[in-house]
Amino acid sequence: MEVVEISLTLGGSTPTGKNYQNARADVQQRIRLTASEASTIAATVPVFAALRNRTKIMLDEALADAKGILLHGLEGGDERLSPEEVVGLLKKMQSLAEGEVKNE
Repeated sequence: MEVVEISLTLGGSTPTGKNYQNARADVQQRIRLTASEASTIAATVPVFAALRNRTKIMLDEALADAKGILLHGLEGGDERLSPEEVVGLLKKMQSLAEGEVKNE
């Protein structure tokens, strides 16, 4: 059975309120459809619209998190991130893009 994959990647940046500092986030969503499902436009339009809306929400949340971390640090203290914190943040963003992060 042939499978068609639709992938939607969105990215954005927002100013943080500090001079020359922006928060950047990228998210990606993927969905797989069978060839018969993907062959009709009427079937794929609602799927793509739902995928787009979910990805926009994820992007807004990721931007808010990135902006908050840049402004306040992970613990609200020093604003610079350690290498371990950067790796953790990147892993969290990757998990969010893959849909694995649950609401905490």
